[in-house]
Amino acid sequence: MAPPSTDELGKIIYETGRLAELEKAIEGDDPMGVVVVLQDVGVSNEVISRMLLELDKEYLLALVDAAHAAKG
Repeated sequence: MAPPSTDELGKIIYETGRLAELEKAIEGDDPMGVVVVLQDVGVSNEVISRMLLELDKEYLLALVDAAHAAKG
């Protein structure tokens, strides 16, 4: 199972009000904080594990950008 696109996941993060928490976790280099947000918005543990193995901070920053873009 592939991770959701950054646009799709960013929209979900924005709509669930978790953007500030995700930004804080990324800026604080807090991987568990990122995991908690992803779990809370419905990303499976399998996908999170795969994401953590494959992605870097650039993906996470793109995710935050996508969540900001979802604001309109």
